[in-house]
Amino acid sequence: MAANVYLRTISISSSWQKLADTSTVVNVTIVPVTNTNVRFRGGTSASWPGNVAVKLEGVDLADLEVRGVPGSTMFVIGHTR
Repeated sequence: MAANVYLRTISISSSWQKLADTSTVVNVTIVPVTNTNVRFRGGTSASWPGNVAVKLEGVDLADLEVRGVPGSTMFVIGHTR
């Protein structure tokens, strides 16, 4: 089965926002430009240092939420499963 490329630039805000509005299962590398907070399914948040790439496989982007310095960006690069 062919995979589709998934590229997205997210503008971070000070409020929690999901990385996808609907269920989107992908293999991706995610890179926040500045320090960002991340949480999974509304759980406990963790600090994510800026410019530290994380590779995730089979993750549903709708389950991940981020917040941070308004106006900073996060890059999501990968492919669908």
